[in-house]
Amino acid sequence: MNNKVLKTLDFYKIINMLLVRSQSIIGKKTIKNSEVSSDIIEVQKLLDETDEAYRFIIKRRLPGISNIDDLEEDFKLLEIGQYFSPRKLLEVWKLLNTSRFLKNIISEEESSEFKNIFGLINLLNIAAQLEKDIEISIISEDEISDDASPDLKRIRRMIKSKNDLIRDRLNQLISTSDKLMDNLYTLRDGRYVVPVRSEFKNSFKGIVHDQSASGQTVFIEPMFVVDLNNDLKKLEIDEEKEIERILIEFSKRVLEILPELISNLNVIANIDFIFSRGKLAYDMEAIKPIINNKGIISLKSARHPLIDKDRVVPIDISLGNSFNTLVITGPNTGGKTVTLKTVGILTLMTQYGLMLPCADNSEVAVFDELFADIGDEQSIEQSLSTFSSHMKNIIEIINRAKENSLILFDELGSGTDPEEGSGLSIAILNYFLEKNIRTIATTHYSQLKMYAMSTENVQNAAMEFDVEKLEPTYKLIIGISGKSNAFEISKKLGLNESFIVNAKKFISNNELSFDKLVSSVDSRRKEYEELIIEQRELLNFNKKIKEEYEEKLEKFNKQKEKKIKKLEEYIENSIYETEKFCKETINHINKARSKEQSAKLKKISEEILKKMDKINHSKMIKKETESNILNEPLMLGEEVKVLSLNENGYVQTLPDKNGNLQVKIGILKVNANISDIIRIEKVIDNSKEKISHSKATFIKSDKMYNNKIDVRGYNTEDAIYEIDKFLDDSFIANLNEVTIVHGKGTGVLRNNISDFLRKHKLVKSFSFAKFNEGGDGATIVKLK
Repeated sequence: MNNKVLKTLDFYKIINMLLVRSQSIIGKKTIKNSEVSSDIIEVQKLLDETDEAYRFIIKRRLPGISNIDDLEEDFKLLEIGQYFSPRKLLEVWKLLNTSRFLKNIISEEESSEFKNIFGLINLLNIAAQLEKDIEISIISEDEISDDASPDLKRIRRMIKSKNDLIRDRLNQLISTSDKLMDNLYTLRDGRYVVPVRSEFKNSFKGIVHDQSASGQTVFIEPMFVVDLNNDLKKLEIDEEKEIERILIEFSKRVLEILPELISNLNVIANIDFIFSRGKLAYDMEAIKPIINNKGIISLKSARHPLIDKDRVVPIDISLGNSFNTLVITGPNTGGKTVTLKTVGILTLMTQYGLMLPCADNSEVAVFDELFADIGDEQSIEQSLSTFSSHMKNIIEIINRAKENSLILFDELGSGTDPEEGSGLSIAILNYFLEKNIRTIATTHYSQLKMYAMSTENVQNAAMEFDVEKLEPTYKLIIGISGKSNAFEISKKLGLNESFIVNAKKFISNNELSFDKLVSSVDSRRKEYEELIIEQRELLNFNKKIKEEYEEKLEKFNKQKEKKIKKLEEYIENSIYETEKFCKETINHINKARSKEQSAKLKKISEEILKKMDKINHSKMIKKETESNILNEPLMLGEEVKVLSLNENGYVQTLPDKNGNLQVKIGILKVNANISDIIRIEKVIDNSKEKISHSKATFIKSDKMYNNKIDVRGYNTEDAIYEIDKFLDDSFIANLNEVTIVHGKGTGVLRNNISDFLRKHKLVKSFSFAKFNEGGDGATIVKLK
């Protein structure tokens, strides 16, 4: 597709929406370099990938992908002998860490559900040892850990020792000398010096390194620390050499697996691209369209993706099945141009691998080329939209268009004499019709309306207009032609009737008859549409009620059987245990001989009584349950008992298809299954005509009052999972402020936690802890 069409249809704004949802630099690069495809096999694969990412996000959430740099040029420098800086090694670590994380996001059991993404992550290469060594050795972009090598640790220990020795000697000098300007020492060119009064500079033994601006102070390196400073300098040089050696060694290890790392870069970039498309589909509430190579378009409840979904009016539009040319008529600002752009941009989105903001079963053709001549009155380019510029575009389209093309014309033939413009427009449409090229055109001309009505394989369509309210409905109706409604609008606005009567005299009888026919057809259409909609709604309502009733009836029968079976098993087990215990007791009684044994028998008898109470309790539960069995659907707010907790509560959500629901016990909402629920029988006080309910109690766990969580050592996914539960518990416990300890490390975990907190519904604000409370190794969270 040429860039002119992409710009005309605002497709680059869709690209920007994808870029915002991309998580990495390499993913953004892939988005910018990707093109609209005309290969139906490739388009189908792209749509399948997007659909998998969309379903993955719904099932779980968007997987975290590190913001990995594009290392392609750095890898080339590595191949010619350069070694990586700590910063680049950290980028390699992010690449390896992300590869290992993504490798595990889909299990073997889920491979068929997400087969395209699973196939990609299987291509990722893992280098766990290199990843671990870099994590241990590289602290930040400009700091190497002491643990990077034994020699580096030894050298730094010696540097510290030498520094301590120099400071001790200098502190002794400062405490005894009266020749110094201040009781302190400092550094000049990496060497320790003391500030000596200028009058004592000749009597103070040492090397002058600097002088103050006023000349009153001279910075001198005392002779007794010169050798120590020299030793310190040598150790610092040794440290730099060892760091360089470490970086070279790491660079060689990276070079050894360079093909695998380049492959990982490409795979992760593609995965990021796929999930960006899936996230856009999720945000747009989009569907995967059916595609074909037959030139058929059938969009149902299609929304323009760049218009607010709460304001846009969905349209139904079709082309290429029973007709190849569609002529759309209607008043200005009635939505004709938006309709054209909707068809164009949704076609481009499909061929880019994006899901569409449409209803299910929408169908889009994959075209070799898409051409558009659209003049937008609200764009700067309007100044160029003269008849000449339109014709220049049309001539180019005529020369380039082939059979498998889609052509969009806005106000075809406008900008010149209506008679000539109409004739020229019909000739152009007829040319594309004979070439079997799919074409959609908007117009005001009545001649084009009549052409569409009288020509095979051409269809009229109209943008509906409410004359009473003087406003467009933006609804597209295929099969009828629209009116400009100029007379009706003018009359409603207050134009004298005489002007309208005189105006009609200057219009041919054919045109007036045609408009009258259109009005009659449109009026009948509206009546039939209203009847059809009413009947359809009634049928759908009855069908829905029937399905809901049958589904609930089947579900309640199953739950009833399951609950009864569970209780019977429980009672049978209790009886079996009791019988066994009684038999053992009888044996003891038969063997009883002494007082000691009599005392033992008394104790056993007491246990028998307890066992019998247990049986009676089981029977009571069975009786209570059978009397309160859920023979009818639960209602929201209904009081129930959760048997496993022996607590009463109120129904918060109705049971799902697995029988799971939510019950509020006190201030806590708990998850339960309908098999563990019984109704609470309401006791009516006839004298006061009030209903009393059993009182629900709830005791908070002490654990809920712990206001700190430590996730150091966790990977991002596990850490986020634990923090999410921790925030829920803290909110329930009425905590206003909590602390998350995550450590400093490379900063990846800390940044991912910040991104998560920024979007969390319970978080009011958050900030790093004070220096004495952990600094940026901990985050303080204020809850709503």
